[in-house]
Amino acid sequence: MKAALLSSFFLLLASRSMAQFEAGAGAGPDFMNERSSGVVAVERATATPLALALSLSYDATTWAQVGVSTAAPARELSRLVARGFYKLELIEMILIAKGAGKTLFYLSTRRDKGESLRKIAESYSLEFDALYDQSVRDDRLVASRLEGLWRVTPLKRPETPGGKP
Repeated sequence: MKAALLSSFFLLLASRSMAQFEAGAGAGPDFMNERSSGVVAVERATATPLALALSLSYDATTWAQVGVSTAAPARELSRLVARGFYKLELIEMILIAKGAGKTLFYLSTRRDKGESLRKIAESYSLEFDALYDQSVRDDRLVASRLEGLWRVTPLKRPETPGGKP
């Protein structure tokens, strides 16, 4: 009786572990249910190329200092992009947040209220002109990462009025 009970226990354990198995491509047992409900498409669409390029341009220490999740900085930055913040503005806010020890989202609320980035930086005794110069240098890095992302992304590159992206 003990042997039968023990063998059924091990069979139960084996069946539970097999039910949790996921393929290397990340397709679990509920893969088809998620795809048909649109959950997978929403997850992938939350990171914009600009947010991804920004997240790749700074290290995890920077993201931790400015209060952005180090696990998914692109997703959190995409929220700011969706709110209308542009590339150089985001870079300047990242540098101000890092220098001031404030969160990026706190600075974004100040910016939403109409404060200039210069005024925000000076309120923390930061020299805005030096931050601006650094942001222009960082902008070149982000632009090169963004260009690389457009080469590998399946998304269509946006066109600008001059015909160049």
